[in-house]
Amino acid sequence: MKLKLTFFSIILFLSCFSTNLFAQHKDIIGVSLTLDAEVENELRPGFGLTYERIITRRSSFSTGIFYRTSETGFSAYNGSGQYLGNAGVAGRYINIPLLYKYRQKWVNFSVGPVFDFYVGYTRKYSNNIDLANTKYNQGTDLNIGVMGKVGKDFKLTEQLLLEPEVRLYFPSFNGGVEQTLFYGAAVNMRYLIGK
Repeated sequence: MKLKLTFFSIILFLSCFSTNLFAQHKDIIGVSLTLDAEVENELRPGFGLTYERIITRRSSFSTGIFYRTSETGFSAYNGSGQYLGNAGVAGRYINIPLLYKYRQKWVNFSVGPVFDFYVGYTRKYSNNIDLANTKYNQGTDLNIGVMGKVGKDFKLTEQLLLEPEVRLYFPSFNGGVEQTLFYGAAVNMRYLIGK
């Protein structure tokens, strides 16, 4: 059911990009440098590619593909509950937001679902503990959550935009690996296609 809902959401969102109902069609592509963190952890760098479709003067839809990591420490136990020691890992994620963006003169607001794909981890420390039976190998590969962003466009040239933003997101409503609130910031360098 969740997979069907995810598929339907992506198809519905992408159909907004292909419609010719609006008079003002502009596309914006860009690159993004991000800093994200769980509430209790330090900021971690990431990066991404963005795409935005402007449909009216004030409204647009945006998406992208982002890479992020999330470092965490935990106590490891074997299958019978025996304590094995402490471990630290950096989980790796591919993040795909599907956002509605409302533009105002002074600030932009974005909100929408985010699909967070867990793609593995890098071991930071573990005292040779076998992590095969931890949440990092048994968790949900797809987390579905919600993201909100506030940013501001600065026009550098007629077609080149700089958009710093702050964001807040909860990446999992479906019992996935990540069950915490994230905050972050990004600097987006974007190029306007069409005038």
